[in-house]
Amino acid sequence: MTRAAPIDRRHRILLATLALAIPATLVALARLPLALDDLRLVYTAAIVDILIFGGGALWWIARSRGGLAALGIDWLRVTRGAVIALALLGLAARLSGAPLAGWMLAPLLLVEALVAVTVWRAVYRGWRSGTGAGWARIEQALAIRLGPTLAAAAVGEARVVGAALRTLTLRPVRRPPGTHPAAGATWRAIAIALTLVTVAEGVALHVILSAFDVTHPALHGILALLHIWGVLWLLGDLRLMTETGHRATAAGVDIELGLRGRAHIPWSAIDRVEARELDPPDRLVGERWPDHLVPVTASEAPNITLHLNHEAAVRGLFGVERRGTAIALRLDDPAAFAAALAEARPDP
Repeated sequence: MTRAAPIDRRHRILLATLALAIPATLVALARLPLALDDLRLVYTAAIVDILIFGGGALWWIARSRGGLAALGIDWLRVTRGAVIALALLGLAARLSGAPLAGWMLAPLLLVEALVAVTVWRAVYRGWRSGTGAGWARIEQALAIRLGPTLAAAAVGEARVVGAALRTLTLRPVRRPPGTHPAAGATWRAIAIALTLVTVAEGVALHVILSAFDVTHPALHGILALLHIWGVLWLLGDLRLMTETGHRATAAGVDIELGLRGRAHIPWSAIDRVEARELDPPDRLVGERWPDHLVPVTASEAPNITLHLNHEAAVRGLFGVERRGTAIALRLDDPAAFAAALAEARPDP
C-alpha cells in the first residue's frame, strides 16, 4: 500500500474544528428546554447538518488530495473511531447533566458497554500473552482496539497516576542498572513550584466562587478533581522522569525520559556523538529548534547530541512521534554518558 500524502495544516484545523464542534453542539442542544418531540426534531436536523458539513469537508479534502484512497482512509478505523466518539459523547452528556431521552440514552449506554468490554478484554489478553514490560503489553493490546494514539494516552495517564502515588507514599526511586538520569534540577524546581501554585489556585478559586454565592456542589467537585488531577500529573510526570533515563546497550542507545521521549536508536544509525551544550532558541522572538533536531529534554538545554545517518522517530506524550536526523539529550552527567556510549559502541 502506498503511504498516504500528509494532510496540510488548514485541513487538520478544519477536521479538528469539526471533531470538537459536533459533540459540543449535540450537548448544547440537549440543554434546550424543549419538549421531547421538539428535541427529537432539533436533534434530527442537527445530525443531518453534521453529516452534510462533515461529509462536505471530507469530500473537499479528499478532492484536493487526489481522492479518498490518497488519504489512506481505513473504514474499519473510521467505524472504530465513531463508536469511541459516541461512547465519550454519552459519558460527557451524562456528566454535564444533559437530559437524555430513553431513545437516545439506551444506544449510548450500549455503545459504552461495548467499548468497556472491548477495552478490558484487550487489557486482559495483552497482559497474558504480550511481550515486553507490563505497560508495553497493555498499550500494544489497546492499540489494536482503540488505535495507537488513544491507547498511548490511556496508558500514559495510568502510568502518571501510578508514579504520583509512588511519590506520595515516599517509595524510593529505582532505575534499571546502567541508566543515566536526565531529569535536571531546573525541571524539579519548576514542577514543585507549579504544584504549589496549583494547590493555592484551587483553594483561592473555591473561596472566590463561594463569596459570589456560586455553591453548586457539582461545579466545586469538578474543579477540585481537575486541580487534584493537575497535581497528580505534575508529580507523576516528574517521578517518571527520575525513574527513567538513557542507556547504552550492545544493540544501540535506549532513550527514555518518562513519557516525554522514548526511542531505540541502533548503532548502525548513529553517525557521531557530540558532547556540547546547545543554546536553546529564544521563543519570545519566535525562534525554534531546527527541523532536523528532536530535543528530548524537560526544560534544560541539551548537552549530548546524537547525529544520525537517517531519520529516526521519538515517541512523546500521547504517542505523538517526532522525526529527525539529530536527537538532543540532557544528561545529569554528560561525561559519564559519553564514556558509556564509547565503551558500548561496537568497533566499526
